[in-house]
Amino acid sequence: MCSKAASPGRRPPLRTRWNRARARLLAFLDDREARLQDSGTVTELLASSQRWLSKGRRSERLTEAVMNRLEHQLDQLWTVDDWKTRQKNFMIRINSHPKVVETFDGLIALGCYPDIIVEGVKEVGHPVPPSASAAVRQRARRQIQHLSYALDDLAEVNAAAAARWPPELFSVFHVDLTMFLRDEVQRLNEWADALDLRLQKDVHPRRLTLFLAAVRHTKDVTGAYRDNDFAQIFDGLGVTVAGELVSGETIRKWRQRDRDANRYDPWKPLGDHIRLSRR
Repeated sequence: MCSKAASPGRRPPLRTRWNRARARLLAFLDDREARLQDSGTVTELLASSQRWLSKGRRSERLTEAVMNRLEHQLDQLWTVDDWKTRQKNFMIRINSHPKVVETFDGLIALGCYPDIIVEGVKEVGHPVPPSASAAVRQRARRQIQHLSYALDDLAEVNAAAAARWPPELFSVFHVDLTMFLRDEVQRLNEWADALDLRLQKDVHPRRLTLFLAAVRHTKDVTGAYRDNDFAQIFDGLGVTVAGELVSGETIRKWRQRDRDANRYDPWKPLGDHIRLSRR
């Protein structure tokens, strides 16, 4: 399933295949509680997959035979796992959209864990509605706008300082901080729009935690980001953000914002930046 579908031509190196198999197995293990109770067959295949994964951990023991057996065990695990029952409502929803079904099935055939994909798609499809009263929303919106303006000014100040001072001497003026602040400004502006009483009620910011986890999972399992596949699913289901379809480019921007935020840790002491710059 995964190994055949992911690379119709030359197969990836053994270690790459092992890493992808590990991503599949970890996803399955991490979701154990959500599955409530696995069948005996699933439990046996899961234990067997763990043994074969462990066997290939060291390079001298990672052979083609070991890798083939590991991938076969995982493929069998994906086959017997009753994920369609767990995600019955989602499957009913997409069954009337053949292209969505084709794209979704393609991701599963590549070895992606179905529950991660489903939960990520559902998260984007269900925005966060502001439930406060109109007066509270107006006050909150003004405060959010003031904070957004202040962070935008701070981003410009830091950008100017980063351009002026050599980073190897003054790493505190880091370009990553500028990107982080601008991303926060964009996030705050989304909330300001969501709290604007003049806008349509369906314009809300999205939580992206589960969706970005799904995006990273597809990259870990298949070796490439599947932004366009997710965009096709959103398109087929009619999911929009601020009235616009969720395109592959939109998803790439979400990933970039997430990378920028992770690259710059606002809670890391400045001394850590200095020590790292000297290594």
